[in-house]
Amino acid sequence: LITATSRMATPISRAVSLLSSSLRSRLATPGVSLNGARAMTGEAPVVEGYTTAMKYMHWFMAGGMLGVVGTVQMAMSQPKTKEGNAQRGKLMNAHKSFGLLMAIAIPVRLALRFTSKIPAPLPGATWEHLAASAAHLALYGGMVVMPASGVAMGYFGGKGLPFFGMTIPGASTPNGAIAKNTFKVHKQVGHYWKYVIPVHAAGSLTHVAKGQPIFTRMNPFARAI
Repeated sequence: LITATSRMATPISRAVSLLSSSLRSRLATPGVSLNGARAMTGEAPVVEGYTTAMKYMHWFMAGGMLGVVGTVQMAMSQPKTKEGNAQRGKLMNAHKSFGLLMAIAIPVRLALRFTSKIPAPLPGATWEHLAASAAHLALYGGMVVMPASGVAMGYFGGKGLPFFGMTIPGASTPNGAIAKNTFKVHKQVGHYWKYVIPVHAAGSLTHVAKGQPIFTRMNPFARAI
């Protein structure tokens, strides 16, 4: 019995020793990442991931944004015929519906972003980290400005807000000036923001090419800490 107990204690003691060593390294060197501390103790690196809520919200909004951009691009490509105009109207209603859905989701996304644990940046050059920060800033900026301007345009224009077969009424007293100005903002920002999404995707694929677990960090079904 004593022998069996000793055998069980050995791996447990080793695990406790490694954990305490890792904690001491982190306490002794503030600012060192988890994997940096693990490297100091000879431990294998682990994948630091986002919270489960952030992972699901990320993919929910990714689908919504693809719906927003895809429907408006399809609408603009319709021929100027009776049938084309009818199809354009349906696609624009879908575009506005996805946009309103994103307007509802973005406050939740921002709340999660500012209250959740954020994993340390993946290894890379300084310019890569700066480019990633700029891309994320542009992405979040567009996720706020585009739905907000679209909602304001529809509401103050008096036409209301389509939402997947329903229509939320617009202002009882339309304000043409606000509707016109928000339309300009929506159009100008949208002209450039539609390129931010593929840039963001390209950055993710760059991490994949470098062998970095970028999708594991954001995969709600993958194991990460």
